[in-house]
Amino acid sequence: RTLLWFRCQKLSDHGITADNTCSQRNLGLQCVNPQGHVIPGGMKHGDFFPLCTNNTHVTHPWETYPEIEQQPDTCGASLWEDFSDPEDYDHKVDLTRVNGTKTMLFWSIVGDEGAKKMKARIAFNNTFGWLAVGFADVDDSVHNGMNGANIIMSIPGGNYSAATGLDLEADPSVGTYKINPTDSSFRHWQNPIESDETKTTVANFEHTECFTDITFESDHINGQKFNFEGTDEMIWGGNHLDHFVGYHGREHRARFTVDWNTGDVLFFGEEKEVETTAKNGGTHEDDDGRDHGTDKSNDGSVKNSVLGLSTSFVFATVVHYLYGN
Repeated sequence: RTLLWFRCQKLSDHGITADNTCSQRNLGLQCVNPQGHVIPGGMKHGDFFPLCTNNTHVTHPWETYPEIEQQPDTCGASLWEDFSDPEDYDHKVDLTRVNGTKTMLFWSIVGDEGAKKMKARIAFNNTFGWLAVGFADVDDSVHNGMNGANIIMSIPGGNYSAATGLDLEADPSVGTYKINPTDSSFRHWQNPIESDETKTTVANFEHTECFTDITFESDHINGQKFNFEGTDEMIWGGNHLDHFVGYHGREHRARFTVDWNTGDVLFFGEEKEVETTAKNGGTHEDDDGRDHGTDKSNDGSVKNSVLGLSTSFVFATVVHYLYGN
């Protein structure tokens, strides 16, 4: 075993055994990524794995990907307000994390009893590296419900290669995916579950030089049904930096529980918020200073509703997180 990507990895999983060592091949054991860049000691987050190679951190140092940049002089607040207009939805919540990109989730439950569907939209105030939303895998205790998750994801190109990223000459797309239960790098789960011919989840996306969104309508993602009468544990993530379908950073992802009927949201690991909303409406702020509105007004307009779920649910979630895996 060797330590890289902040975890121990079995050398035998990468073809390095007692009968086939790096030294026997006059090569060094290095921590590399698909581009062949070497990270001394493996102490970096990313798609790194052990490899027998002559590359070193001197000859093949780690390099950042070519970055996408949002232009602040052309991507102003008024354009974002127009892009994120929630008039077609009954609920909206603010999913923005501390120091992160403004991200909003909108939804309505549509259809008759027995044939209900989730009509939803996630809007991301940043450029199009990739964007995803879906069910958290509650059995995953390693990556906050990411490994094994069923998600809807949009990407700005095709013909993906871990070494060269997305081919931006290929068409962008949106599809349903299942993240690998153990290996989170996109190369391990890059093929969508549903094709255009077989998909039962209607999904679309929009992107400009400033903003990105996904819209969808379905009662499920990859067969996992929405709990229209209660709550679901969800995740979202986005990347605005590059076209390698990689790391989102802590500030551009979240795991949360949402009550689809009340609009209440609780972020994973947080305790119940104290409600300070006046009976006649108004707002309150949570610990990071973000302003959250109350429920919908009588005229059908939508305001933020990020209130705490019940204490018993919070306690059950915390116990599952600490002892359930």
